Amino acid sequence: MRMLLDAVLILFLILVLGGIGCSNGDSGSANLSCGTPPAPENGFAAACVGPLASGDSCDFVCSPGFTLSGSTTCENGLLAPATCQPVGLASCDASTPPLNGGVGDCTASLPSGASCQPTCDMGFTASGPTLCNDGQLVLGTVCHQ
Repeated sequence: MRMLLDAVLILFLILVLGGIGCSNGDSGSANLSCGTPPAPENGFAAACVGPLASGDSCDFVCSPGFTLSGSTTCENGLLAPATCQPVGLASCDASTPPLNGGVGDCTASLPSGASCQPTCDMGFTASGPTLCNDGQLVLGTVCHQ
């Protein structure tokens, strides 16, 4: 009876704790490796080659126009990847209203990639939104009759 209870307890622990896993063949090892980490989007391997053991970290290199955020780390089989973030793109000053219109929701600091919508005076129609692309206003709104 005692052996049956032990077997049920072991089965319960395996099911609840997600099993017992090993990365190096040592049964019961608590330190699981993460394998070879993939390069982040817009990045590539430099010193980050081969499998990562638990507790190890490595850094990738990002493509031009991107900067590395964090290190890729492995902790007991869980990989925490670094990311490559765009280098600070310039915002735009979109606070000048179009002819025959108002600023609407446009500001003096419109982030790159964002758009805003100026308003047009009565009897005028907006051509569309104003868009900022790395410090340059593109698709500027025109108010036409």
